[in-house]
Amino acid sequence: LGHWVVDGCVFRKTANHTGGIHVANLTYPWVMLVLRNCVFYNIDDCIRFDATTYQNASSIIEHNNIFVLHTAATGKFIIRTKGSIAHSDYSCGWAIDGAPAASDRWGGTGLPEHSIEQDPQFVDVANGDYRPRNPNVLRGGKPDIADNSPQMGAVLQEYQFARRAKAANLGRLQIIR
Repeated sequence: LGHWVVDGCVFRKTANHTGGIHVANLTYPWVMLVLRNCVFYNIDDCIRFDATTYQNASSIIEHNNIFVLHTAATGKFIIRTKGSIAHSDYSCGWAIDGAPAASDRWGGTGLPEHSIEQDPQFVDVANGDYRPRNPNVLRGGKPDIADNSPQMGAVLQEYQFARRAKAANLGRLQIIR
């Protein structure tokens, strides 16, 4: 029996854009993966479930994750050959080159009810800042026990506004005498 909880991690591009998390239960009779509050960036196989025999079943619970694929046409958030998806919802999926288009990209279950396929608008990916700016991602997480909707993703910090050019009405800046 193998139980894995992955919480608050950032998975960045690998050498060949594949290989986020790969569960292949070769020795365990059953694997349960709980994945929450993570970011997968520039990867085409974010979560992969393989099993060598029928009895080696895997199961996943995932929520509040952000998946950004390398390739919109072929990348998949969840690839499942065997096993089950116990819960998959409240996540954001996108691709570097636009809206994801691969069929069965959510593991054969279709787009989960509360998940979205929108650009998370990270603050500064080039420098490793994976804080989202998209309001739907900021308020789209799985509600907690008090029914508050948290953010999706690994970096849970307050909203970062885009820098704006300084613009002011000079008339308002002057002191009226």
